[in-house]
Amino acid sequence: MNKCALCVGILGGLAAWLVLTPALAVPTVAGTTNIAAAANGGRIVAFSSELLDENKQPVSKWQVTNLIDGKYVVGSFTPADSYGWASMGVPSEERPEWVIIGFTDANTGQEVTRLISRVVIDPTTDDPPFIGRWVKGITLQVSSTTKEGPWMTVGRFLVVNRPVKQTFDFPPVEARYLRVLITSNHGSDKCVEMGEIEVYEALVPGEQLDELIIRLENVLNDLKRYRDAQLYKAAQESTARVTEKPAPPAPPGAATEGPAGPAPTPAPPGPATPERLHLGGMSLVLPPGWSRAEDLGDLGTNVLLVLTGPEVGGQELVFTVSAEPLAPGTSLADFAASVARRWPDATLGEGKSVQLAGVGARYFVASSPTAAYLNYCLLRDDKGITFTCVGPPGAIEETQQALQPLLDSLQMEAPG
Repeated sequence: MNKCALCVGILGGLAAWLVLTPALAVPTVAGTTNIAAAANGGRIVAFSSELLDENKQPVSKWQVTNLIDGKYVVGSFTPADSYGWASMGVPSEERPEWVIIGFTDANTGQEVTRLISRVVIDPTTDDPPFIGRWVKGITLQVSSTTKEGPWMTVGRFLVVNRPVKQTFDFPPVEARYLRVLITSNHGSDKCVEMGEIEVYEALVPGEQLDELIIRLENVLNDLKRYRDAQLYKAAQESTARVTEKPAPPAPPGAATEGPAGPAPTPAPPGPATPERLHLGGMSLVLPPGWSRAEDLGDLGTNVLLVLTGPEVGGQELVFTVSAEPLAPGTSLADFAASVARRWPDATLGEGKSVQLAGVGARYFVASSPTAAYLNYCLLRDDKGITFTCVGPPGAIEETQQALQPLLDSLQMEAPG
């Protein structure tokens, strides 16, 4: 049995054990004490930005510590000294705004690790919701070691543009620090705002059960990371096999033994002509640094093209084009959602509408601990087309820059 199969087998066995063990069927209940509140030992240990005045000083009514001060904007009432928190920039998937909350013992001030299972976000600030500054897309991450990480994502959520507290639950997980990544607001090009962050501990019967759940969560996450690494490695090895070209045969009568004479001087290369690849109704130019896999092997009948590209972050980029038949009436949004479901364990970025060769498309990024998958989905005739570029995690911008010449060269062709 290979390592990937063993990994999947272990995961399946653990999943079955979790389902069949009655003790673990006890539902998790969140506590009632907000451990993120400054009065209960919560503290802001780091953040991306906060609103500054003309002298580059924090505006106290909008400073980041307002997120845990326990003062809420309710209806027409706004605390005189706490309007909420406002950033200095507009968040995005590539450049999110963020806040890190640390947990301490309220009596001793010592850092402590908590078992948490609930985060509550109140988006309400002194500004009205219709101007679009309130928080929308968030990613919740925890670290049980330091405020620099490593970070484990426990969930991605959307905060609706309404002045109400919104609860986000997830499986119990140990956390000494909570990082809230804000990836979008509700349309403003000014900043992002948020009123309050609350965090609650998980209440489960017995310390042994707490420890067991934590260990199982860590085992499952470690196995998922290992599986992702093995799948990415297998994809690279498969691409290497199909792109490797055999050595040319020796010409008839060539000597096979004895000392070799001096190698002939090669002729200087002429100017390279960009190669345009035709893919049945589409075409694109092969830029420098990219090479084509001639034999697609067992990658599937839907795969039209595989390219290998330059290295980014020490990893070689892999670019694929696939086409699949669609049921009548399938919308672009439905097709993009079906593509996104191919990465059930990845962190999905918020989808964006873009243009490729004058055709509307949907773009999103699926990120795992070992790879980032940049996806462009569009509809062409009765098929769904997916362009996917696989690069290293944490290097989305660099991968996008290397990919852009390919996308810029894309042309839609009339059926011939």
